[in-house]
This record gives sequence, structure tokens and C-alpha cells, in this order.
Amino acid sequence: MSECAHCGQVCGDYAGGWSSVTRPDGSMAPLCHPNDPERPDCYRRVTVYHEPLGTLLGVRPLPAGVTGCKADLSALVKDLIAELGEPSDEDNEWADRVLDGTEPHVLQAELDAFTSALPNLLILAEGKWVLMKGDRLINVFDGEMEAIAEGYKVFGNVPFLVKKIEAK
Repeated sequence: MSECAHCGQVCGDYAGGWSSVTRPDGSMAPLCHPNDPERPDCYRRVTVYHEPLGTLLGVRPLPAGVTGCKADLSALVKDLIAELGEPSDEDNEWADRVLDGTEPHVLQAELDAFTSALPNLLILAEGKWVLMKGDRLINVFDGEMEAIAEGYKVFGNVPFLVKKIEAK
């Protein structure tokens, strides 16, 4: 068991599970990553919400989870913009379509083809896994990982659909 570098509580027991981050000097900083929702999730507060390490030292009562996290997510957005550049008008329009639900799913053609083929697939291969690209059924596999491996082998690192053949 260790002392959390963010809140000072003992972490490492079941209720106070833990993780860690690496400090700039290379040393490890243990952080609470609890199974108990009443305890602070210091790991998420530091790594996701960018709360400075040690912010909760001396704070009592401690907040639960990430409640009341004072992180400035706009700083994260500013960092991303600095790294990637300002979004174009096309990027903003795409984001708007995604948020309002009018942007088609990246695998919409595959999902539509799977839905159309499902009645026949259930008769021929229920419980197996299908690999689809576009509106084409590529093959049927006994296992999910086999289908995924074949998808990467044939298509590379691009979207393709692997789905279990089962009645809903």
C-alpha cells in the first residue's frame, strides 16, 4: 500500500485501488483509482482532467470520484489546437453533423448490408462471426479474433465490420 500523491490517503487496498503516473524526474507517483465511488478518483482527476498533482493534499472532506474537479478542459482544447492547428470550416460542419446525429456512421454501409443478410446468416452460420467491408460479406469465421486478424490482413488499418451472427 502507498500514499496517494494527490490526496494523501492510503491507496492500494481493495476500496482504494491505485494506479500511478510518472513525475518529470522519472519517479512514480501513486494515485487513488478506487473501487469505492465515495473516494476521490485521483488517477482520473490528474490524467483525464489535468488537475495538478497534489491538489487535494490537505483538503477535507475529500470529494467523491471526480466531483467538483476544478480542471480547465479549455486548456486541453487549446493544447490540441496548438498541436493540430485551428479546425477548418469543414471540420466544424462535420462536428456539428456528428453532434446532431445527421452524420452517417462510418460503418453504415456494412451495418446495412449485415442487417439485410442477417436472416440468411442466422440459418447458415448462427453464433459465428462475419467480416464485412462496404456492402460485401468477405467471410464467416468461428472466432472474433480470426475475423479481426483477417480484416487487418486484407484491408489494413481501415474501418471494416466484424459482428457476431445472432438474433437480437
